[in-house]
Amino acid sequence: MGVVEQVDEAKAGWPPQIILKLTDGTVKKGRLSDFREPSSKERIKTP
Repeated sequence: MGVVEQVDEAKAGWPPQIILKLTDGTVKKGRLSDFREPSSKERIKTP
């Protein structure tokens, strides 16, 4: 998917955020859970 560029530490109940540099050169920022693979149950739900 990409390479982790930076990790921002969690603060006061907020999850840590990561910044990814994708293979096409763009940068995407979000929580770690935003970048996880869907579980098998979630895959079945989406058409």
